[in-house]
Amino acid sequence: MKLPMWDLMKALRKKLIADFNIPYTGISTGKFRRYLDPKNFSDPFRVMKGFVEARNYLKNYQPDVVFSKGGFVSVPVVRAAASFTYSLYHPRIGYDTGTGQ
Repeated sequence: MKLPMWDLMKALRKKLIADFNIPYTGISTGKFRRYLDPKNFSDPFRVMKGFVEARNYLKNYQPDVVFSKGGFVSVPVVRAAASFTYSLYHPRIGYDTGTGQ
């Protein structure tokens, strides 16, 4: 069976996570594109769907802290965690003082 690279990487990540007994739940999300693309119209709804999915997951899981590295994938989870007032750890990885980044 041939898998596209994205599916292959997704399968490898799921296996790696399962090997370490880390709970994993996929959620929907969208991406902000700075160019014209038809997905720009549907992605806000994916983010809203992901927010509801993340909220339901957090409500059942009740973590002590939510860790976010950033990126478009973390937006629904971080917003859902903030709505529950969970502790949120969001390090500024790659941040340089004084560069405006």
